[in-house]
Amino acid sequence: GVYPPFSALVLPAIIASVFFASFGIGLLCCALMVSYRDFRYVIPYCLQVGFFLTPVIWWEEQVTPAMGGWSILLYLNPICGPLTAFRDLMLGQPVYWPGWMLSMLVIGVTTVFSIAYFARAEARFADVA
Repeated sequence: GVYPPFSALVLPAIIASVFFASFGIGLLCCALMVSYRDFRYVIPYCLQVGFFLTPVIWWEEQVTPAMGGWSILLYLNPICGPLTAFRDLMLGQPVYWPGWMLSMLVIGVTTVFSIAYFARAEARFADVA
């Protein structure tokens, strides 16, 4: 007579969205790194900026009052939606579904674009073994 909580049912979807976000961004970075050799020096700076744009050390509830109606733009960051949904589920708070769905849309577009770019750029990769 004991049923799993709703958070146990949504958690695999959140983990899958984190996987696809990292897969899409990682695939794009790999293709760019092989095509443009100096791109590997840009990645650490982009990662550092990404950490500050992602609500890891700050909560979106602290920023949204100052942003007003523009607060949905925070979820254009592909990892922001899954991260805040995971945090909300673990703390027992209501999940902001429009933000998570917007992040899922960005994740889908990023992953499809990354796969297409990788497939197109793969012909220029050198086989060095």
